[in-house]
Amino acid sequence: MKTRLLPTLPILLAILLGGCQKPAAPEAADLAAGQQDQVTPAKPKTSKARAFKEALPAGIVLTLPYHARSVKTIQADDGKHFQRFTMEFLGMSVKEAEAALTSDMERVGFTVLSSKSRKGKKRIIYSRGDDGQVVAVISKENPDRLRHQDAHGFIRLRFPATMSSE
Repeated sequence: MKTRLLPTLPILLAILLGGCQKPAAPEAADLAAGQQDQVTPAKPKTSKARAFKEALPAGIVLTLPYHARSVKTIQADDGKHFQRFTMEFLGMSVKEAEAALTSDMERVGFTVLSSKSRKGKKRIIYSRGDDGQVVAVISKENPDRLRHQDAHGFIRLRFPATMSSE
């Protein structure tokens, strides 16, 4: 009788020990598939356009519809300080935004020094007497980056820090 149990003893031990083990962890591929099923909801976009809290320098009043994003003081590599106004233009193409901005700038005496297109962005340099140069960059943006529901792109206006609000 002892000879009959000895060959089956390792099999019995394996069955008993196998039942005590924890279930195998889910595969990494299964986890990745589960995470792809979970979609994070997008932040709701605003429908109310916000104006800048402070006036633009040099007496510029924008007539084009926009949604204000930020006003920052930045320092260039050469040490000069600039004030940058970032906004989203609403309900118009890049060409229409460019025409409206140029019209607003010309109304207060600025002229276009140069205008270049590169990588989907339009860069325009405006000048007025000894005031310095105002650089505008107009770009169509991915809708995921925009906060206003009617926005089509960004306008970034960079003013010299010495240019005051009039």
